[in-house]
This record gives sequence, structure tokens and C-alpha cells, in this order.
Amino acid sequence: MNEQALTKKFASMKWPGALIALVCLGAVWGAYMTGDKTLPAQSLLYGWFFWTMIVLGCMGLTCLHHTLRGSWGLSVLRKLESGGGPEALTLTGILGAFVLFPNLGLLYPWANPDVVAHDDFVAGKTWYLNEQQFVIRYCVYFAIFIILSTMLRQSSRRQDETLDPSLGVKRHTLGPIGLIIFFVINTFAITDWIMSLEKHWMSSILPLLTSIGGGLSALSLCIILMLTHREYEPYDTIVTPKLTKDLGNMLFAMTMLWQYMTLSQYLIQFSGNLPEEAPYWLKKNSFGWNYLSIGVITCQFFLPFTALLFPRMKKYAKYLLGVVVLIFIVRFFEVYWTVMPSMRGSYTDSAKMTLMQSFGVWTDWVAVLGFGGAWFAAFGSQISRAAVLPKHDTRLLEVEHAH
Repeated sequence: MNEQALTKKFASMKWPGALIALVCLGAVWGAYMTGDKTLPAQSLLYGWFFWTMIVLGCMGLTCLHHTLRGSWGLSVLRKLESGGGPEALTLTGILGAFVLFPNLGLLYPWANPDVVAHDDFVAGKTWYLNEQQFVIRYCVYFAIFIILSTMLRQSSRRQDETLDPSLGVKRHTLGPIGLIIFFVINTFAITDWIMSLEKHWMSSILPLLTSIGGGLSALSLCIILMLTHREYEPYDTIVTPKLTKDLGNMLFAMTMLWQYMTLSQYLIQFSGNLPEEAPYWLKKNSFGWNYLSIGVITCQFFLPFTALLFPRMKKYAKYLLGVVVLIFIVRFFEVYWTVMPSMRGSYTDSAKMTLMQSFGVWTDWVAVLGFGGAWFAAFGSQISRAAVLPKHDTRLLEVEHAH
């Protein structure tokens, strides 16, 4: 099947995605408007944050590709540019504004006047964590991300048309700067969006850990999209043992880095045993949440780590696809494990939700499906605007033709 058929296949995802987003987010919004707003608001935060980290992960990996200029990145570059481009970022920013801004008092202790009035520790942080500054910072984050992604994508597509090598050199310079900007802004953004869900807990590792997780989600999804369409041109030519090995090694490295940072965060805070840090971990080890912890560590690290140690698993696309699908599915539960105990878990109050009770909240899964539909709508609308493989860098095709 030719490249035009592949482009049409990807582009056709936008209408089903838009319909899923409309139906699912409409259902959650209906639950939000007709009953207690707390659970639907939490569901919307979870679903929005999961797909936001994929959007940002796509943008971060785009910067990484232009920094390293590895040939493996060419296979997923157009998908990264579509899934983390200015349109996807704009849509994510608008949806997030509707999710977060009306519900700050429901979601965050620092925006709840009762909590601030009775907790001096929380009150002491309101010079930074307040509604006005939260909104301003939110807008600044997305404005910078949109400008950066626009510059990289326009340069890449312009080089496809002009074949001017100086444009690639400029992106090679902008890539490292973009990576620095990406991690610095993510540090502030994840502190605002996720870490501040806890009244007292703090971690200098969480923003970087979550950013790596977002990159792992984004890379996994892009590889799934490529390998499930490997019978189409030009994937039928470039999806070879060499490419799958490179992509598998990248997944292996990111999985190792995720686990290293997760373990480091836990060991540092476990050994410190500070009263403001212990409740965060105790929540994840009470009322069934500990089973989710074990499941995430097993399926997010031990199983992929073991599988990707074997060259055969990376050599054949069908085997690598199985590992990547596992990684991506577990990412839903890892983000759930990161976000939900802060809002629903407790180690002292039996009135709080157990893991199974939380899993039974239907709006959680409908919300994540709805925001996923929105991502595929943005992805499908952009992927057809450029060649599936960059024309300005033909290393993948040249290597395979030489073989």
C-alpha cells in the first residue's frame, strides 16, 4: 500500500477522535453539572493530565531528535510534530483551562479557603500558589511551548520544500535550548498541576520523573502507530531489525531512567522519614492502593526491562509491538497512581476511597477516553500536512537501499 493510503489512514482518525471526545467529555460534563462536582472534576484532571503529558512528551522528543539527529527519530518525527505541535498544544491548553480554572478550590488545598485558614503550612505557600498567579503561569507555559513547537515544525517542513541544510543546522542549535526550556517549564508546571494536590508533600524529582514518563508514553504511542501500519509505504521499507533495535533500545533506556528516578525518590524520602513526606507514601500503601503500586512497578519496569534485554524482542516488529503496547497500557495506571491517591487516598480516614472504589468511578475512564479522542482529532488533522517521512533527511531509506 502506498504512502498516500497511509496518510489518508492517519488523517481519517480525526473524525472518530472528535466524535469520541464530544460524546465522552459531554458525558463527564453532564455528570459534573447534575451532581456532586468533586469526582467528575478529579476525573477530568486525570484524563487531561495523562494526554497533556503525551502532548508535551511529543514536543520534548522533537527537541531531542533535533539535538541528537539520530536516524531512528526520523521514523517518528512527523508523528511527534503532529501529536505535540502548536495545534495539539493549543487544544490541550484550552481544554485544561476549562478543567482547572473553575475547579481550583475543589482540587487544590491552597485554593480552598477553609484549608488555608486552618493550616499555616499551606497558608505560607499562597504567595506563590494562588489563583491569579496559577492562571498567569498556565498561560505562559503554553505560550512558550506553542512558540517553540511552531519554530521547530515550520523549519522542518520548510526544509522539506527547499532542501536547505542551514535550516537543519539551526534546528540542531535550537534543539538543546528547547530541551532546557522544556524541562525548566515542566518543573514549574508539574509542581502547579500535580505536586500541589498535596498539602505538605514536596519532591524535587517528581517533575523530571513525570516528564520522562510523558516521553515514554509519547514514544510508545508513536511506535504503536508505526508498527501497526508497517505494511504501508514507506514503513514497509524502513521497519527493519536495525530500526526496531534502535527504537527498542530507546524504550529500554527510558524505562531504566523512569525506574531509577522512581526508586531514588522513594529511597530518599523513606530514609528521611519526614512528617510532611511520609503521608504521600502511606496513602499509596493503604486501602488497596499498594496493589496498584506493585502492579505498576512490575508491569512498567520488570516485564519491559526483562523483555527488552533479549535482542530477539527488539529485532522483530511483532514482538516489539507487544512490549510497547504493554508499556503504553500501564502508563494509564502509572499516571492514575501518581494523581489519584492525592485526591482520594488516605491512610487514616476509612471514609476515603479504596482502590477498587476509585476504579469504579466511571467518569475516570470516560474522561481519559474523551481527551484521547481530542488528541487523535488534533493528530489526524495535522499528520496529512507533510510527508510521513522527512524528505530533507533520507538516511533511513538510503541505508535500506544500500543493504
